[in-house]
Amino acid sequence: VQIAYLSYPGTVLVTFGGEEVTSSVHPSSNKKASLVIFNTRAGLLGAIPVVIKPKKCQDPCADQVQFAFESLDATVPELLAPPSGMAKQQPKLPKITLEKFPAEGTYSSLLVTMVASDKTELACTVQPVDRMGDLTQLDVLTPAALVEGGYSVRISVTDSGGLKTVSIESFVVYDGLAAKVVSYGPAMVPTVASAGGRLLQLQSRVSATMANFPQDLSLSSVVATLGADNVRVLQVTDLVKCSAVAIDCNRTRVTLLAPALASPGDKTFSVSAPGMSTPLTFAITFEPPCDFQALCAAKSQLVNYRRLLDAPTIACDPAYCIKAADISAPEILRVSPTEGFVVGGTLVTLQVAGLPAFSAADIKVVAGEGVTKAFGEVVSLTQEPGSSLTSSKGELILRTPAVDALSELVEFTVSTKVDSESRSAKFFFDYLPALSGLTTLFMQVSPASMYETTESDTVSLALSLGSVPRLARPFVLSDIMVKVGAGAYLAVSKITSSDRVSTTVNVEATTTLPAGTLSISAYSVSRGVATASVHTVTVDASPAPSVVGAYPSDGSTDLAHTIAVTVQYVPPAFKLSDLTSAQLVASQKGKYPVEILSVENKNTKCKHTYCSLFEVKVRAPALNTTDNGGGAARFSAHNAAGAMFSWNFTYVASGKPEVLGFSPKWQKVVADAAEAAATEQTVTIFLRNFPRAGCTGTCKAEAERRSTRVRFTRGATPVDVTPSSITETAGMLSIHVVAPARGVSGDETLTVRAVADGDNALVETGGFAFAYVAPPRSVSPVDGSVAGGTLVTVKAYGIDAIPAQSDVLVSINDGTTETVLSSANVLAVTDNTQAGLVAEMTLSLSMPAVASAGVFTCRVKLVGASTEHLITDFLFEYFIAPVVSKLEQGDATVTGQTAATDGASTALRISNFPAIASGADVAVTFASVASPVLAYVNFKGGVWLQVRVPPAVDLAPGVVALTVQFTGAEPVPRGGVAGDTYVRAPKVASV
Repeated sequence: VQIAYLSYPGTVLVTFGGEEVTSSVHPSSNKKASLVIFNTRAGLLGAIPVVIKPKKCQDPCADQVQFAFESLDATVPELLAPPSGMAKQQPKLPKITLEKFPAEGTYSSLLVTMVASDKTELACTVQPVDRMGDLTQLDVLTPAALVEGGYSVRISVTDSGGLKTVSIESFVVYDGLAAKVVSYGPAMVPTVASAGGRLLQLQSRVSATMANFPQDLSLSSVVATLGADNVRVLQVTDLVKCSAVAIDCNRTRVTLLAPALASPGDKTFSVSAPGMSTPLTFAITFEPPCDFQALCAAKSQLVNYRRLLDAPTIACDPAYCIKAADISAPEILRVSPTEGFVVGGTLVTLQVAGLPAFSAADIKVVAGEGVTKAFGEVVSLTQEPGSSLTSSKGELILRTPAVDALSELVEFTVSTKVDSESRSAKFFFDYLPALSGLTTLFMQVSPASMYETTESDTVSLALSLGSVPRLARPFVLSDIMVKVGAGAYLAVSKITSSDRVSTTVNVEATTTLPAGTLSISAYSVSRGVATASVHTVTVDASPAPSVVGAYPSDGSTDLAHTIAVTVQYVPPAFKLSDLTSAQLVASQKGKYPVEILSVENKNTKCKHTYCSLFEVKVRAPALNTTDNGGGAARFSAHNAAGAMFSWNFTYVASGKPEVLGFSPKWQKVVADAAEAAATEQTVTIFLRNFPRAGCTGTCKAEAERRSTRVRFTRGATPVDVTPSSITETAGMLSIHVVAPARGVSGDETLTVRAVADGDNALVETGGFAFAYVAPPRSVSPVDGSVAGGTLVTVKAYGIDAIPAQSDVLVSINDGTTETVLSSANVLAVTDNTQAGLVAEMTLSLSMPAVASAGVFTCRVKLVGASTEHLITDFLFEYFIAPVVSKLEQGDATVTGQTAATDGASTALRISNFPAIASGADVAVTFASVASPVLAYVNFKGGVWLQVRVPPAVDLAPGVVALTVQFTGAEPVPRGGVAGDTYVRAPKVASV
């Protein structure tokens, strides 16, 4: 007890319940404050008087202090989360859970009474108690005479310590089938407010949750009122739906939009629906909100009136203030239409962003400037939901004013004000004049010329016409009439654009075009046929056949080639029989006949020579030895009249040996010498021009005759391997070779060699990389206790040089930050190299203690060398070892009898234990005797178990170890593969 200004220094006298008790003054005391320490007396209950005074002070002592100390009975049962009420229709009270309840057989009576507000007492029937560990639950039947109202539920139990009573106060009994308001909010909403010269009609959303409210109602069937006025119902949501006889089950949320009120005070809302005899009511308090104008002005800011309208509040929240610089600057994203007549009256729709206005009355529109400016009319403003003073998107519709008759492109300004801040955006609007007194002008015609046709077909023209009125959208095709050749005037087929300078149209007409000229006439209907003018287009004769392209365009001299030739400007009825022959002339002047294979029309829709497109396929033979130097060759195709078309082709001299590819690209290193042969894979190498170019048909025989070998090179000592087989397809070789087994990972360079033979020198291909890959390292076990000491075995393969134990460091790193937290004790490094084929390193580690559980990255590094490098790494999971934190019955008879309710079990609480799905996930033994799990309860961080106590071995008395081990399935460790098996450290607790 700390006492101010108690006589100091000096001793004190403390009486507890009238008798002196041991006391002392703490050394930290001083003249201003003394800290007095004393012991209480046992056996006293209630408010016990305590007197503290200087020991030398005689009674009555003026310097003493006195207070009461509440001494509690520690054996009285205590309620755990007591229920607050129930529906009168329920057959039982909600379960009552108690701690410190007398053990079974130790109490003489148990009585539960419900005491009404008028002191009427209703006795309740208590069913047999239910126990779980040190908790007791009471099942109490509902009294028959129970009615609605407030009660005190009194639990009285008598044991050797006498009568002990505990009560649940303010226990409410209600009609579980009657509609009622369960909750509502907010309890307070703001009245109307003013800010920045605006009167803000604040309307708050109010939600009420109803129990037993009619279900499946439409929005229009729920009626809400405030006094005589209807209130808008925003939403009706059935949160929980039950049958009509379900007790206190249905839950419905009704959301209202409270009206804007100027007067404060409590306002009662009523909600009714079909089937309800009496409306449900609840009261909301309307309060004047904060003076946001003053609040924001003090911060040199403005009131964010939009936020206040969207989310009304009473509190002076600075979030409802806004810096002037944060108010968005408007941007006009789209204007439609962009033109209109100088007489005004055009309705223009603007797509706007960032316009800090939400009413048409807040916007001003001005066309032009100075003495010529005119004011537009704002017709409407619609902002998207969620728009604010800092960000918005919406649509503004305005009506243009009349302007001077000579006006063309006029700048419009759209502006608004937020308090003292102005924001504006600009756009241009094109005012159109009337046209008169001009004939139609052909500004551009496309195509400017055309090719002749021998059959009637559709002619397509694009015309750019001047001296015609700008056409309004959507375009009407018959507004422009065009005549092609000697035909009649017809509406255009398409109008692509129209502005104050020109109108562009597309015209289609069916006619035949002889070589010469074609006349075109056009006029605007609005101006009449008298304004028509004529334009002539040149019609050219059809061009001579020509080759557009050929594929392939080059090839080897020693091979025959099928070539697809694309030809244009041939008659549309062109066919294979029209070609009489084809030939090629090599660069060395050798001539060869060319076989014509096929002719295919690639533009079947074309009826004329100028648009034709055909593919002609020919087959050229391999060239003679005299022409194998390659070079440019000239191909030509002939018809009965002579050469019809020709093209160039480039011949390439025979190439050097080339590796086209190989498969597979890698092979595992040997992990077990006995299985070395199993790791060897057959590598297939695909080659061209090997052992020489032009050996088609004899390449395989020549490769075998010239002792072809595949050389594997790593370091200074290459290894030559004889292929297991060689196959040839169309001059290409496939060499199959068995890659030798290796114990060390890394890349080796492969080349294919053939020895010299006659005039042919030794040949060797370029090198390509083949990888030897180590299998994944293994870790056993993959987890251990945070206390450390777990023995872990790590196996890694393909290590070039097995380091000494002193050169190995195993760091424990944080999995997120990679911070080094500790290091493992390297007990041994074992070199398991076998027969020069296996490079296996086995690490024996003792894992260190860590501060917390989790998954850590363990890095194995070589540190004894001149440069430190990583050998391998692995993940290791630390857990907190399980511990028995509580044992209910710690002794039993040698036959297995205990003081538990069932007489043959015990309950224990185990912390840091995995969650179990059934009793089969736990192995329980008393010494060496297994015991079944009778019941279990998982809780955060552990489990409660009730287990059977077996008879002692040979019925011998004494102390035995009670051991609990987790045997269930644990999840795949992080970084692991589903389906693989992982060794984990045992999760065991014993007492």
